[in-house]
Amino acid sequence: MKLAMRLAVALLLGAALVPSAAAAPHTLQAKGAHGWIKFRASGSGSVRASGKGSLTIQNASGLQIKVEGTWGEMQKHPDGVTYTHFEGSVECIGIGADIEIRGWNLELSAKGNGKARFQGEGTTRVDDGPEQAWPGDMTHQKWLKVSFGD
Repeated sequence: MKLAMRLAVALLLGAALVPSAAAAPHTLQAKGAHGWIKFRASGSGSVRASGKGSLTIQNASGLQIKVEGTWGEMQKHPDGVTYTHFEGSVECIGIGADIEIRGWNLELSAKGNGKARFQGEGTTRVDDGPEQAWPGDMTHQKWLKVSFGD
């Protein structure tokens, strides 16, 4: 009996020292009728953004990027690209995604760690927390600032 109890305690202690591989990643969800989203990942993860307007992707060298949709002009710059008259979606997987999307019918979904700023008419949610409204007054440069992850 004592041996079985010692073994059970040892197994419990050992399990407590090993990080759980099944821990769910942190999430960020946002949706807006119109506005501006600035997202920056810290570390590795994934982000998907969609909408109609302009899209800028920075820090592209550490990312797998999939862009779908239509755009009027694509302007390449060091380690990134800007799409104007964009309508579609982008999905980035990797390290240090830096995405800015401005326009209408905006959506963003991210997993991992990062920071984001929001402006316009919309809401955002971190993990299972409450929804937060974006500041609607875009003339005074007021932003909702959100951090998520560890």
